[in-house]
Amino acid sequence: TPLELPFGACRQLLAMHPEQDGKNYSERAAEDDEKSYWNPDDDLDEEKDLWKPEDDLDEMLRAYPRNVNVVASGQLASKRQPITHALTYAGLVVLALIVAASFVSLSWQSSEPLKRNPGRGKVPPFLLVDKDEVPSSLDIGGVTPSLDKGEVDGEVPPSLFCVMLIVPWTSEPKLVEMQLALQAGVFECDQYAIYSDRALVLGNELLNITTMTVPNVNLHVGYDAWTKTVMNTWVFRTFWRKLIDDGRWKSYDWVVKVDADSVFLPSRLRQLVSSASIVSASHEARGVWLNNCNLGLHGPIEVLSREAVKVFNETWRWCPQSFPQEDVFMEHCMWASKVRQINAFDMLVEPHCHRPDYQACNDRGAVAFHPFKDPGSWSECHQRALLDTA
Repeated sequence: TPLELPFGACRQLLAMHPEQDGKNYSERAAEDDEKSYWNPDDDLDEEKDLWKPEDDLDEMLRAYPRNVNVVASGQLASKRQPITHALTYAGLVVLALIVAASFVSLSWQSSEPLKRNPGRGKVPPFLLVDKDEVPSSLDIGGVTPSLDKGEVDGEVPPSLFCVMLIVPWTSEPKLVEMQLALQAGVFECDQYAIYSDRALVLGNELLNITTMTVPNVNLHVGYDAWTKTVMNTWVFRTFWRKLIDDGRWKSYDWVVKVDADSVFLPSRLRQLVSSASIVSASHEARGVWLNNCNLGLHGPIEVLSREAVKVFNETWRWCPQSFPQEDVFMEHCMWASKVRQINAFDMLVEPHCHRPDYQACNDRGAVAFHPFKDPGSWSECHQRALLDTA
């Protein structure tokens, strides 16, 4: 077994250990000391004449038997072995935690993943695009509709399935109760569904609804003070999975996601999507989505045709995941999935889309006004919008 000694003990032992030339270490060290004095005749360019700190250590290693483990730092080498073992153990623990976290993440993303996942994990060829490229509406066939076009002659008005996700500890439940009492907003759609992270009974004894529960969702989200937006992509990914798996959307022409603080006028949306250009585009294989702001899609109202929801159901796993805001995620997902974009920049009136006059609620081309976070202001805006329409 190797003997481990500190540096000082090594010098004493080496002094007693004879070399083959008959000189012990102390005698040879004295001779080396005499040679180490510099004089002008020395050739300093020769590296062998320069003293280096490791010279003494090399000398001791040659002079002393090989079963002695010298530690120049003064600490025993045996201490290195536990440290190495500790680092190895720590690395294995970290690796195990990473594997466990990955498994939990996959399980959390969907206990029952979106159905009809194409190709069993293979990326569809139409998604092999540059995700960083932001195509213009012209590049993907966008058009700008007008409400003046009116409904298509002889056509049945398009059907709307309107959905909402509310946060229980905010003013949103009260907003929904007020809209329910007025039979306004999403309650004017052909069908509606209100979701939350738990079952909430909203309304009164005569008229009430119970929210549908989105499993495995945490509605506590971060807030980006720079962009003044919430980082809620993962929340709405889970919400869309639940909505799609419920399946009711299949019976309607359009799926409309609305925020509770948006004053939403379904009759105007029906008129908008009844225009000939949008009706034609919505029947295409990949469907359409409405871009509601010239700055890009904004979340207070998101409108997708039934075919677009089908495509989203098949492609969401391969959509760009680096966007923390759900509306930005949805916009890039529609681009990556090659769903046709329809520019309807006038449908949403809100300050984040350069409309500081949103509180007037008097834009006849608007489908939604945002934000109105208390029941009183929401109701007043709704009344002004209806009067302006009349």
